[in-house]
Amino acid sequence: MRYFTPLAFLLCLTLTTPSLAQTSSDLLNQGKAEFEAGNYDTAYDLLEKAFFADPTNLDISFLLGQSAYAKGDYEAALMAYERVLIMTPDADRVKLELARTNLKLGSREMAKQYFREVLATNPPQQVVENINNMLAAIAAGEKNHFFNGIFTTSYNLDSNANGTPSDGILYLYGTVPVTLSQDKLRDQYYGEQAILNHIYRIQDTPYSWKSTATLYGNFYENQNTQDTSVVALSTGPVKQTDKYMWATNLSVANIESAYARYMGSIGIASTLTTAVNKETILNFSVSLQDRNYYLDGDKDSTNLSVSGGVTFIKGQNRLTITGTREQDRASADYNSYQRTILDTRYDRELPLDFSAFAGLRFQFTDYREALEIFGMKRQEDQIDFTMGVSRLLWKADDGRYSLAGQLSHTHTDIDANISIYGYKKDVTSASLTLAF
Repeated sequence: MRYFTPLAFLLCLTLTTPSLAQTSSDLLNQGKAEFEAGNYDTAYDLLEKAFFADPTNLDISFLLGQSAYAKGDYEAALMAYERVLIMTPDADRVKLELARTNLKLGSREMAKQYFREVLATNPPQQVVENINNMLAAIAAGEKNHFFNGIFTTSYNLDSNANGTPSDGILYLYGTVPVTLSQDKLRDQYYGEQAILNHIYRIQDTPYSWKSTATLYGNFYENQNTQDTSVVALSTGPVKQTDKYMWATNLSVANIESAYARYMGSIGIASTLTTAVNKETILNFSVSLQDRNYYLDGDKDSTNLSVSGGVTFIKGQNRLTITGTREQDRASADYNSYQRTILDTRYDRELPLDFSAFAGLRFQFTDYREALEIFGMKRQEDQIDFTMGVSRLLWKADDGRYSLAGQLSHTHTDIDANISIYGYKKDVTSASLTLAF
């Protein structure tokens, strides 16, 4: 009787082995289907069970590594790929995946070693190009200093360059009517903008230091009193991880209007951007500025602005919604205001490197105290509707330089309780942007 028990145990083990093998095969197929459907967490759970049922199956371990990588568990991916490489030391595909995984974990030297081992086997030309691009990206990632920027030039047609009010009657002290000119002056102007960035990255940390210089100018053909130029500088630390980017900066700016100093400012701002998932991005920002108006000290103010937004990305579609609350406390209360802004923008990628966009902006402004000459507090409701199309015209082979063109139209409608501040205008713009 005592010999029967071990014999029965061995017989049961033999009979159950095919069932385990079948189970691991089913789990592999289910895991593969979930992986191809983009359900990486579910795929990983199924493939992990398959691995425990059949730990020597290389297909299971390899797909387990792919699922772990896809869901961001790079340590688990590394272990899975290394198991496969131990059993198949010459597997170039596994070495490529190990290189990518090591790169995600910050092990650049290991990544380069695996890439070079694959290159030594004389792989297909497409693989060689991909590896060389990755090696170039690693080399760029080891740099400390980065420079990039954009230059934009535009030609614009303005239907109401002098901001002629929509209402021809203005009431002084609430009762005395004054007739306003209704002659809208059409004009054309040229816009120039340059944004230059320098980034110093601290190696092997998520921190960097970013400095930005912005130059901007609008120059009218006839209405030179509307000419505007802006010079702004900002600098501050940035922390960037796989999950978020947080930037804080100090800034100074100077604005000239009609070739005279109009306003200077100094301030601090902080912005947090985080991805909820691949299709949803959240953005929050706060800024505080001290503004000095050179020609009118009653406008000198402290400005606080808080905003939050969300971007939804689905395939070739992108929708951004942003809300902003702004408070400006001026030296004279009749210049102090509270402002609420709602911005929406929709972008759609089109064939042949075209893209289309449309935006709607609502801005509501309430001033704190009444203007004595008008006998009431100033209130303005502004709506801007913009639509346009853009196209990538040229891109360098290394991707470092590109040229894009854009054609857009904006309609602005300001409804004000004091008629001198309300007007309508349309601006049509054509622009070229060089990015580097």
